[in-house]
Amino acid sequence: MHKKFNIGIFDSGVGGLSLVNKIKQKLPKENIIYFADKANGFYGTKTEREIKELCKLYAEFLHENQCKIILIASSSAACAALPYLQEKFDFPVLGPIEENIKAALKETKNNHISILTSPFTAFKKVYEDEIKKYSLDIKYETITVSPLSNLVENGWNNFLDNEIILKKSLKNISLDSDTIILGSSYLSLIKDDIKRNLKNKNIIDPADQWIKDLYKTLYKMNLLNDQEKSGRLEFFVNKDLDKFKKVSENYLKNSIDVYQIF
Repeated sequence: MHKKFNIGIFDSGVGGLSLVNKIKQKLPKENIIYFADKANGFYGTKTEREIKELCKLYAEFLHENQCKIILIASSSAACAALPYLQEKFDFPVLGPIEENIKAALKETKNNHISILTSPFTAFKKVYEDEIKKYSLDIKYETITVSPLSNLVENGWNNFLDNEIILKKSLKNISLDSDTIILGSSYLSLIKDDIKRNLKNKNIIDPADQWIKDLYKTLYKMNLLNDQEKSGRLEFFVNKDLDKFKKVSENYLKNSIDVYQIF
């Protein structure tokens, strides 16, 4: 594998764009290929087997396009397929859950954590299981915030009632909880809005944890890109190209090239 190969990012939609922004900021020489599975949308209605097969297909696509490492940005995809992909392939495949938990345990002062995530991830209890690996004294709660996903996916600022829906989604967070994990990638795109509504609480952004794990993995494997120029950025979708492009450019504050595949 070559240093100049790409970082592959896979998500069900625009959520992983927060990770793109973070990589361009912290590792600007890295080339990125981003694939959005718009055709299958939200994975909460699919079986674990279906999600695994989709993730396998897209991981193969990214690897065939010279990706040296693959990041599964979707929490639903990661909790269903990450161990499966890591066992199946001989290239590194990373997910966000473990690093999010480690960061939350460092930040919490009263050992009470809230996890905002999708219904599928909540059902699989992957965050709860990960917490128990590190501590049995931590209080935690999982709160599903699925109404926010559609708003973010279709352009957060396009909805006049986004603040109202956000407040409703956050109202069940315990007053005792001092640390909040953004357990779905799309929540990173509205982190500032969430922080404004959750004052005096620690916010664990998966994009911040991703970049640490990504750097550590690439450094260990001697795969950090050392080219002189800024990295290349390409996007692929399997549905709704024009809409994805418009929404993504708004989040990224830049024009992008998007190609339709599959």
